[in-house]
Amino acid sequence: MSVIHLPGGKKYLLPGSHLKDFFCPVHQASRNGRPEPWAPDNKPPEGIIITEGYATALAVSCLRHFPVVAALSAHNLKNVAIAFRGQWPECHLILAGDNDCSQEKNTGLLNATAAAEVVKGCVVLPVDTTLSDWDEFYRHYGESISRIVFNQQLPANLRS
Repeated sequence: MSVIHLPGGKKYLLPGSHLKDFFCPVHQASRNGRPEPWAPDNKPPEGIIITEGYATALAVSCLRHFPVVAALSAHNLKNVAIAFRGQWPECHLILAGDNDCSQEKNTGLLNATAAAEVVKGCVVLPVDTTLSDWDEFYRHYGESISRIVFNQQLPANLRS
């Protein structure tokens, strides 16, 4: 898959690139602060976090000790969530969506919500309306505040 990066942060896949159902696993942050490669096995994790973008996945991996994968597009969140639900039916799926409130249509929120509804997952969004993704939120507010805000949006049985 090839991506074209344009000024202003816009990204486009090259024509003919295949994205549907593709995802990028991210190193999971460990309790000692060093990244650990995510090596899924047959035992389902308690939860999996699915993000829209790779930078968001890296930031979120520091907020919660669950495996994190980047769907690489808001429109691919549902495809990736369905694939993981099929693999691990009992696993908690967390959709860490972008909060694109500056757009006429909040693409991140709409796609994360649609994916969560299909797989009975939950949506967590950055609460600052000027910072659209968890990477921006994390860089602005730091790890402690970001972790609190992220965990407050999880179901009670997943909060830490």
